[in-house]
Amino acid sequence: MEADKVTPKAALLAMLKADRAQKYPVFSKDIQITSVTVKDGIASVEVNDAFVKGNGGDLTVKLQMAAIINTLTSFDNINGVLFVNNGKKVPTVGSFDTKDPVKRMTNLIKK
Repeated sequence: MEADKVTPKAALLAMLKADRAQKYPVFSKDIQITSVTVKDGIASVEVNDAFVKGNGGDLTVKLQMAAIINTLTSFDNINGVLFVNNGKKVPTVGSFDTKDPVKRMTNLIKK
């Protein structure tokens, strides 16, 4: 992918592909991201039911959210992320509150 042609959705799909190539992936194969739209600095990510259920425990869900949120907020025009399922805002993912846009999770970025 050429850097100037990378879209938020393409970046997420590349991140998922790279994760799933690992010996111990964070994202199960049943988790899907179907669309990403950006408006007023907020990315709305359409996810499937498998993601919303937050299976795998709090640490797994936190790592999944961090991967998605930090990938998207690396774009200059995105500073928060909302999760959407079947066209409706997802109020929680696992035990995490997602009613409002979630900001970059800098505490989970290794420097």
